[in-house]
Amino acid sequence: MNLAWRSPGVVSDTVDGVTIAIDLDNGAYYQFSADASVILEGLPGVDATLLASEVGGLSVQAFIDQLVDLGLLEMRSVDADPSTLTEFVGDGLSFQTFTDLAHILMLDPIHDVDRPMGWPHTDGAQT
Repeated sequence: MNLAWRSPGVVSDTVDGVTIAIDLDNGAYYQFSADASVILEGLPGVDATLLASEVGGLSVQAFIDQLVDLGLLEMRSVDADPSTLTEFVGDGLSFQTFTDLAHILMLDPIHDVDRPMGWPHTDGAQT
């Protein structure tokens, strides 16, 4: 199965085994468990055997489906060798969602700029 972060719209990085993703459309950011990060680092190819496995009581397929439903991942036709990484640390397939900085992330200049108003600004704000 070829999956990738939704593009454009989602940026991600993995640091010290922890993956962070930011949805640029709504400003939410996500921190994934170490086990989830193992799977996400293997994108875009995910081996069918890995999809059928369970980690911490949750199937990898169900976890992937959650991320697709959230709009973080999308099916994409890409040339990729399927990832068969299976060295999990045992913390399960989970993530936390943070929206406390969404208003700030939405003001960030990585978004489209309104030419008359410039950036950063909120809707209706004067510069």
